[in-house]
Amino acid sequence: MRRQRFLADSFRYASSALPCLAKNHLVWVAPAYRRHGIAEALMARAEDAARERNAIGLRLYVGADNPGAVALYTRCGYRDRCDNAHFMDKEW
Repeated sequence: MRRQRFLADSFRYASSALPCLAKNHLVWVAPAYRRHGIAEALMARAEDAARERNAIGLRLYVGADNPGAVALYTRCGYRDRCDNAHFMDKEW
């Protein structure tokens, strides 16, 4: 159920009729399971699902007070869209 909700939340803005950026609202891994590649795997699956829905990329928001998440998304190929509000995009 959680996986389905994650994917539904992530792609509620993606449409097969109009190319657009899908929006990813949340990626969270329990502290005991961090640093094992789980977040990267979740992001890769989210990107695959966005492509399947004809999205042209994926957009997410991460708070400036969360440097670990900023580092994760940067490693995954996302780039900052703003200086202060960490909207990050990845287009393909």
